[in-house]
Amino acid sequence: MSIVPYIIPLATLHFRYARERSIPDSLLLYTTAYLSALTLSPEEPHARLRDELAAGIDAYCGLLYLSQTPAVAAVQALDLLANFAPLGVLPSRSVSTQTIVVARGHIANALSVSRSVGLDINTRSDIWTWLSVCATSAMYKLEDWACCGCPEIFEARTLSDVLIGMVFSSDQPEYLAQTTLCDRIARLSIVFEALASFKDALQSSIENIFYDAQSMITKSLCSAKISFAATQERFKHMYGESQLFAV
Repeated sequence: MSIVPYIIPLATLHFRYARERSIPDSLLLYTTAYLSALTLSPEEPHARLRDELAAGIDAYCGLLYLSQTPAVAAVQALDLLANFAPLGVLPSRSVSTQTIVVARGHIANALSVSRSVGLDINTRSDIWTWLSVCATSAMYKLEDWACCGCPEIFEARTLSDVLIGMVFSSDQPEYLAQTTLCDRIARLSIVFEALASFKDALQSSIENIFYDAQSMITKSLCSAKISFAATQERFKHMYGESQLFAV
């Protein structure tokens, strides 16, 4: 789970689960354990372990949706499911292709719960959880044909640009996951900025037949291309540094 910046060690999750037995902690533990167990052998007893964990995820996810328990652990668990089970199916699980749908409920509920527990740009703790939810939400919104913007991704970009300097000087093992998330946020914000410019240009052309929408869209594309190149170069250097901690 080194690619997820907010996940704490399994042993710590298990201790918290044993102490509190809350629905959010249970779902987070089972989900994290299942994803970690994917690296194990497909044979028994590991296959049976994954079956038991998958059953627990289904049960606790249903309970969480019914209870709507406000907790950071709930946000984290739902964000994991939105990222690793976007079609509502856990990795390596068999399912009929006729029943597959995009599981937008996970990220929608993650956003709802994050607001109820006060996660936002002013958060002093669990900031990586909020940033991850913003990035996941932005990716889902790009799949909508009538994408209507994503204001939270620009807030996330503002904060991640500040945090990246702190992360870059860090020697913690979470460095790679945090850097990767900041990279995703930077790229997503460029895409949404370009989309907003396209929509503004098209709207202006509707209101004014003499407005040169083509020139504005071309200008926006060139600006996005330059921003992408600068972002790629910036994070390429950081990823090189991260190999010090990925050995």
